[in-house]
Amino acid sequence: MNITAERTDDCQLKLTVEVDQERVEQQLRKAARRLANRVAIPGFRKGKASYEMVVRRLGLPAVYDEALEDLGQEVYTEALKDQQVNPYGQGNLENFTMDPLVLHFIVPLMPEVDLGDYRSVRIEPEPVNITDEDVDKTVEQLREQKAEWEPVDRPLGAGDRALAHIKATMDGETVDDSDRNFVVNPAMQYPIPGFHEAVQGMAVGETRDFTLTYPADWESAENAGKSVHFELALKEVSEKVLPELNDDFALLMGDFESLDDLRERTWRDLEHQAVHAAAHRLEDVALSRVVEGAKILFPPPMLERELDRMIDEQDGYVRREQNVGLEDYLKMIGQNMDDYRKSLSNTAATRIKRSLVLAEVARVEKLTASPEDIEAQAQVMVRAFSEADPEVRSFLNSEAGESVIRRDVLTQKALDRLATIAQGAAPAIEHEETEAAPETVPAESVTG
Repeated sequence: MNITAERTDDCQLKLTVEVDQERVEQQLRKAARRLANRVAIPGFRKGKASYEMVVRRLGLPAVYDEALEDLGQEVYTEALKDQQVNPYGQGNLENFTMDPLVLHFIVPLMPEVDLGDYRSVRIEPEPVNITDEDVDKTVEQLREQKAEWEPVDRPLGAGDRALAHIKATMDGETVDDSDRNFVVNPAMQYPIPGFHEAVQGMAVGETRDFTLTYPADWESAENAGKSVHFELALKEVSEKVLPELNDDFALLMGDFESLDDLRERTWRDLEHQAVHAAAHRLEDVALSRVVEGAKILFPPPMLERELDRMIDEQDGYVRREQNVGLEDYLKMIGQNMDDYRKSLSNTAATRIKRSLVLAEVARVEKLTASPEDIEAQAQVMVRAFSEADPEVRSFLNSEAGESVIRRDVLTQKALDRLATIAQGAAPAIEHEETEAAPETVPAESVTG
């Protein structure tokens, strides 16, 4: 075989392979025999037509197509070995020419990362300062959680909760006819802009009719520009009553001796949260800075794979929240899957770059995941899903599950190391073999 290889700018390799004619002839005749067994050729029993007759009847390109089912894979594998190529994923036979047979493959290569001078990155840690106002705000939120609704004998106003029977019709059809509770909030656009303003001032026992129209650019395309007629009968008005801010309230919130005790614990909790949030922000900024300074190459299939993963994640989220698949949800809001997928491309590319940089940091910094690290992370993941879920535990105990856990451990260690580097406190790199490496896809196969 005569092989030439040309690397492209998008981390792929163009392989051009000219196959020996004698080998081609052998494969063409084998292919013709297979075709003769599958295709009825007038004047011949199945499997008895000669090579020349099969070519005359079906055409030489069809025989080549059949021959390449096996020959293409053989040639591709041999070419990879000859060029000492370790592909990222599945290669493609883009095209071929006959007589002589020349095959043109495109091969995705493993991603490449040059971190540059990543150890020179410096970031000033974010100061953590909890104020009395922060504590006041949090305690007020706790009061809101313990608020009760008490019926009142006055017109409905902003902030009140209403119990009403609502009958809504659109395009001559009833779309709602039920009792509903709702809190009056003029800033809210749901269920339709203007609804909360239209019901203010109503008295218990009053019925009010009104018609509202969805904006032309409403998020649900099927409702955009349509009008809805409401018949609303108000049954009850309630106002929110907050508990008094005293020692009794502190006891209501848990194991606190006094309001001062509650405020002190709240201060400590807020400080703890702020310290962790600042640490995460430092890690994120450090990673972003290293990504900006790194040279990163990855093949197009890697982007497609990440997009598939993101689509699956979003589909699962939409199914949980909206009880409908992502594709159907996109149709509801006037989008299509192709456009939505394209809109995710930049985010997917960023995720890939960050992941590759973290893997390379783990490799260069000689970070490892010990059995104790893996077990601790496994326990965290079990608790995050379900303590009693045997399927989760079974997966985490599998080889694939351990690989996921190891990658999570190394990712966090890489983030921790970047944070210490950014603060000028990184230890010297240990001269030991590393367990970390960019994720690979062992696929020495080709598609046509």
